Amino acid sequence: MGDDVQWKKAEKPQIIQNVLGHPQLRPLIDDWERREPDSRIRSSLNDKLARLSPDRPFWVAALLFDLYQNPETLPSYCKTVADQKSEEEASNEIFQEALPHYFRLQKVSTVSNTPKVEKQANLAIRMIASLLSDVQLVSVYLALRMQKLEWPEPLDDEEKQQSAWINLYVDAPLASRIGIFWIKSELEDRAFQILQPEQYADLKRLVARKRDQRRMLVEKTLQEIQKMLQEAGLKHQVQGRYKRFYSIFEKLKRVDDDFEKIHDLTGFRVLVEHVRDCFTALSYIHERWIPIDERYKDYISQPKPNGYQSLHTTVLNDEGEPLEIQIRTQEMHRVAENGFAAHWLYKSSSDSPHSPGENNPGKDLSHPRKKKNLEMHANESLPDSVKKIEKKSDFQPGFEFYSDKIFVRTPKRDIFELPRGATAIDFAYAIHTGVGNRIVGAKTNGTITKLEIPLENGDTVEIMTSTKQVPRKEWLDLVKTRHARNKIKHALLEQHRETCRKQGTEMLEKDFRGNGLNLSKMIRDGKMDQECRTRKNQSFEHILFCIGDGSIRCEELSGWFLEKSKEVAPLVTGDSLETGGEVSAQESGGLQEKIFRETVYKGDHLIVEGTARVNTRLAKCCQPKQGDPIRGYLTQGGAVTVHHQLCRSLRKLNPDRMLSVHWDTSLSKEKEVHSD
Repeated sequence: MGDDVQWKKAEKPQIIQNVLGHPQLRPLIDDWERREPDSRIRSSLNDKLARLSPDRPFWVAALLFDLYQNPETLPSYCKTVADQKSEEEASNEIFQEALPHYFRLQKVSTVSNTPKVEKQANLAIRMIASLLSDVQLVSVYLALRMQKLEWPEPLDDEEKQQSAWINLYVDAPLASRIGIFWIKSELEDRAFQILQPEQYADLKRLVARKRDQRRMLVEKTLQEIQKMLQEAGLKHQVQGRYKRFYSIFEKLKRVDDDFEKIHDLTGFRVLVEHVRDCFTALSYIHERWIPIDERYKDYISQPKPNGYQSLHTTVLNDEGEPLEIQIRTQEMHRVAENGFAAHWLYKSSSDSPHSPGENNPGKDLSHPRKKKNLEMHANESLPDSVKKIEKKSDFQPGFEFYSDKIFVRTPKRDIFELPRGATAIDFAYAIHTGVGNRIVGAKTNGTITKLEIPLENGDTVEIMTSTKQVPRKEWLDLVKTRHARNKIKHALLEQHRETCRKQGTEMLEKDFRGNGLNLSKMIRDGKMDQECRTRKNQSFEHILFCIGDGSIRCEELSGWFLEKSKEVAPLVTGDSLETGGEVSAQESGGLQEKIFRETVYKGDHLIVEGTARVNTRLAKCCQPKQGDPIRGYLTQGGAVTVHHQLCRSLRKLNPDRMLSVHWDTSLSKEKEVHSD
């Protein structure tokens, strides 16, 4: 449909009459006229919908959404539709078909609050496609967004900026994906005007001046193209077109903001009947002007994913200025303007009589069979040459609806993409690992829900956390995302490691204490970590974990330091005094008395039966004194710990490692002689 579709009570266009003239819609039309008395606004929306020509249920859904954005305000003739059972009540089947589309539109309405971040904009596009899941409904949504931009509600500056940002970075790219470029361009220019009014005004002034300068050149070029195509016997239309403001603004960024470097403010479009005519026209244009080879693009042989087909070329005119020229068939032009909508427009126009209210199986592109119908319809209007080209390029128009995904939002409107079947635990881990590890509950759309219940597309979910919560093993059966699963496994492993580290610390402290070693001091002095890295090439923390899980024995570590104590501080005995050097008789008595005191305290003045000279120490648990009945215990490090025979610790020790020990009283007798 053209741009001249107007809403007039006296003369309604046929397409609008076919949709809105149905008697079942009379209550809705009456409500619309009553709630929106300005006929210009009603006309504006109908013009857009007429140009897209969706099926009647989609059109009705658009009107319902325009009137009743809150489902609770829906009139009774809509609310009771779902409960109708009898044939008489089923007369409202139009609303019954339209309401599911209405609720989908209502669900994506919150996208307008998406945070102004590039990643969020991309997710918003995917979310809209997933929630609407129908190209017709996507096109209706875009028409409603454009309507809201043209006839805005009273908004403060911040709200205007937010809405324009969504128009520019969400709605316009979405329109581009389905190939509705007239909506894309209009959204971009209007949003640009709101977001950057000064740059828009400056650019508009520069473009107007440039257009005045080039008006004669444009008219001359149009006439020359028309003349050469007439001489070639081609049925054609030639249009001059001006580059849109936002498109120029984006191009300025690539030429260092130098407006004089932009030579393609004006372009030309050649429309012909057949594909072969496109290439014929191209040859005439290239023969007349010098083509710039690197600017030639053949989108007929290799269409864009959204179905766009055309030949693009840039030539240098007689003045050496570049001229951009697009060449395409009329059918290709419909696709270029309306994207996927062009295919159902073609189908509607080929039906007799035209009935936009009838459901068309080729319009729901999300279904494989319907997608195949779409491809057939696209080919029906084209000659064999096009079919050969399309077969060669394996062109299959389609649009990704992300049917295997869901899109969930936080209360702050951040969007997250998850696989279908994902739960609140998946969502929590998608937000942040710390949130996932501490999740205790969730509110979905304001209602507390169980963690195991799968989330739905478009849900708003609030995660409740507790600092006392830790990940649980059973969560692994509830999550769908690899990210959440890996994070839970990692947390469970860390919990296990921490438990083992604690157990290892307790075991090592007990062993060191039993061997007369001060573990805390060794840790503070860095000796433990140093020895662990030297002997095991591992950190002390890792060694503690290994002790806790049983892969390393405590006695191995205590043995390291017991060996060192032998090397650094050998036992001092009477024998060592005899070979220790020359000492005066007077010094000898005092020295031996000192040695007696120290060795008795350290447990060195002992005799261990059946062994060679070994290192001994008194057990701290019972601290036996000289003369007490004692027993020895051979540690893993090769030292002997001396306990009181009545010490309770002896009961817990391995009896096979028990040794007989007794006090050596010979040094005490020597002490008595010297005392005399």
